[in-house]
Amino acid sequence: MTVSGVPIVEDTPFFIASIDKLYNATIMMMLSEAGLLDVDEPIGAYLPPTLTHGLHRYRGLDLSEKITVRHLLTHTSGLADWLEDHPKGRPSLIERILKAGDRRLTMEELAAHVRDHLVPHFPPQALAGKRPKTRYSDTNFMLVIAVIEAVTGQPLHEVHRKMLYEPLGLSKTYFLRTSEWATHR
Repeated sequence: MTVSGVPIVEDTPFFIASIDKLYNATIMMMLSEAGLLDVDEPIGAYLPPTLTHGLHRYRGLDLSEKITVRHLLTHTSGLADWLEDHPKGRPSLIERILKAGDRRLTMEELAAHVRDHLVPHFPPQALAGKRPKTRYSDTNFMLVIAVIEAVTGQPLHEVHRKMLYEPLGLSKTYFLRTSEWATHR
């Protein structure tokens, strides 16, 4: 098997893409166990109003304050997906970025796009019910990252290194363009 014509060997790096969601959910549970966050608290307890206010306007009501960390982790927030959802009759944000040229987006830009251009799919769900609605939304896990960084006061790649990579001996795991491949073995 090869990657771009180069044979895969023991040291071949792989981009893990959305597998980091498992890492981030694990970190959230570790922070919860350490008493640093409560998954049933609204995200506004950890994030500034500039990020959260108006993020979830559903049928004329701003339900942003009802979104909890647990809603984010379980995709039950109802938030639109910044990556693939699109404004009516217009291209998605990712389509526009790919056309204009790839670039890194800030959480503030993503939140503004969701707030100003997209419509939530449903209200944040009552999680005690039998079958809460779920819908995958990358916006949820972008907000999870923002909560992790807010609670720890560190960038995500440092949190991963300190809480996962080093304790688990993941010496060749790293974030593309945000951290260096660990040199310790």
